[in-house]
Amino acid sequence: MKKLSFIAIDDLANKAFSSLSATELFSDKEINYLANACYSVPKDFIKIGDVGEENKLSVGRFMVDKKGELPVYCNDPVGQKVVDILSSGKCFKFFKEVMGGDYFIRRCQANMITEGGFIGKHIDTYSNFDYRYSVVIQFGQSYGGGKFFVDFKDDLHKVKTSFADMIINRCEIPHGVESVTNGKRMSLVFFLSKNSLDIKNLENNQI
Repeated sequence: MKKLSFIAIDDLANKAFSSLSATELFSDKEINYLANACYSVPKDFIKIGDVGEENKLSVGRFMVDKKGELPVYCNDPVGQKVVDILSSGKCFKFFKEVMGGDYFIRRCQANMITEGGFIGKHIDTYSNFDYRYSVVIQFGQSYGGGKFFVDFKDDLHKVKTSFADMIINRCEIPHGVESVTNGKRMSLVFFLSKNSLDIKNLENNQI
């Protein structure tokens, strides 16, 4: 586990993003639960993001962190169980080392992008200035297009993720997802913060 954390920390300090397989942090049972939760959670179609960026995707909420409010679980008991899995075991130990201490998940959701859909370039800290890292676990089995991109040091870095691939990105770096050309791209996305769940989201640029 130390080796994984060292690689992630080094990548996050000097590169556009860090990546690993979720199978290194979760059991098969946990991965199946997380994947099934992403597919089954009720979803809303989103055209405009938190800070006005153009999107075309469907989002299912496990936890929300709205402007001026405390974070709350959604679609319980599934929402809380999803966040509990992401906050325990090997995953907790791994991200505790990445964060340099205890962390809190304040927002967690399933992003479903189908043909023609995309996520516009955005910066996660605009949703909450305290967000440190965003984490994306890919649960799409087969899809075309839909590359994750990061605008880092005046260069555009792109990656195509497969099932159970995990991407870790610093929240202050602009990023998004290119248009999906076919199939269904399904991701679990969550955000790591030092702020506990009893602190309201008062510092943000949400519209």
